[in-house]
Amino acid sequence: MFESRSDLKNKLAAAEADVTRLEAELAQSQEQAQLVIEKDQEIASLSAELLEIKADHEALKAEAEAAEAKTSDEAIQALVTEEMAKCSHKPVEEIQAEDNKPQDFYAQYRELQKTNPRAAAQFWEENESSIKSQ
Repeated sequence: MFESRSDLKNKLAAAEADVTRLEAELAQSQEQAQLVIEKDQEIASLSAELLEIKADHEALKAEAEAAEAKTSDEAIQALVTEEMAKCSHKPVEEIQAEDNKPQDFYAQYRELQKTNPRAAAQFWEENESSIKSQ
């Protein structure tokens, strides 16, 4: 029933060894748990950064599409036509269409007189013989 004193000492030493081993395992588990917490925080930080990068990417993509739309041939032609209208010039298509017509210098002179008298005077000087011959 009773164990010998040396048996009890041996059991106590074994129990103390188990406690030391379990304490070491507990310390290792706590370190691993701390690493997992740090990795979770790092993942959360990277996820937030990724969301920010995605938002920036979408904004840049929209900006690039808008810039591409502004540089399309149709958009450029519309801007040129608008600027020419502001300057009271005819768009290229109209000028080309007029180039196909026989030139009526007097009509051109009269049109210039309405919009730009100085240009009309210069046009008259340059084309006087053609205007008088019509």
